[in-house]
Amino acid sequence: MTAARLALLAAAGALLYGGAIAIAATSNQAVTGSVVVAFAAGLSFASTGIVAVARRPENRTGMLMLAVAFIWALGALTLTSSSLLFTVGAVTQQLAFAPLAHLLLAYPTGVLARRYERRLVEGLGAVLFAGPLLQALVDRTPTGCKTCPKSAFVIHSSHTAELAIGIGYAVAAFALALAVVVELVRKYRASGPPFRRTVSPVYASFGAAILFLLVSNALEAVSPAVSKTFGVIAVVCIALVPVAFLAGLLRS
Repeated sequence: MTAARLALLAAAGALLYGGAIAIAATSNQAVTGSVVVAFAAGLSFASTGIVAVARRPENRTGMLMLAVAFIWALGALTLTSSSLLFTVGAVTQQLAFAPLAHLLLAYPTGVLARRYERRLVEGLGAVLFAGPLLQALVDRTPTGCKTCPKSAFVIHSSHTAELAIGIGYAVAAFALALAVVVELVRKYRASGPPFRRTVSPVYASFGAAILFLLVSNALEAVSPAVSKTFGVIAVVCIALVPVAFLAGLLRS
């Protein structure tokens, strides 16, 4: 990759996260610790992605890390007072997990080796986009925030449709996420010691993030404060994933 293209990618990342930080700084909504940690996670993917592209330009891992970082930044739109921008942010704020799954399944080459893996990533991307979009069409508060702007995409507000879509989305997303984890376990068990040494820190960081996210979701109805704490810890673990990726990539 040429120095000009690398500089363009770095400028795009700086612009996106500069804009995200500016939105948070001027937002009428409360900017919590979880928001700050989420920004830090996105910046972690962006900075390590730039280094990976610079050091190993022939490997697609760096570009995948940048894809995660750039899409992750769209979540900042949920802090705006504009109904349209808020809704775009609500619909796209979980979409970054699709390139993250691609990154995990394709590591360390950056290329998905099996058709099943490609279909898995495509299916996850479709669900992570379609689910929140459908929710925004029938729910005036798609993120559950009562003080945030209303959905600009609402066609017909329906509590029944909202519940049906929410349950369907949760089940589909969980099934696909479980399929990704199963595939990662299969690849790990089928690989030799060199590959295991390379991917172990990556899988450990990701596995910890999944564990804390599950605990956070389980505690949400019982203790929202404790649930939020576990959610922040999960995002911190996600922020460590790109560091583990970069270390393994450079070592390999």
